[in-house]
Amino acid sequence: MEGFAKRLRATGTEVTLFDGNAYTHMSINHDFGEDVDALTAAMLAFLNATVG
Repeated sequence: MEGFAKRLRATGTEVTLFDGNAYTHMSINHDFGEDVDALTAAMLAFLNATVG
């Protein structure tokens, strides 16, 4: 993803990366939406900043 983000930035696109190394697809499916989940918090912050 870092390479993809670098290429997007080269075109002037703003990119936000989240280190998801601690997650598996199964853990994301299970924990996403929980108040204490860091991935959920990062996604909500992103959506609030970009969508409003």
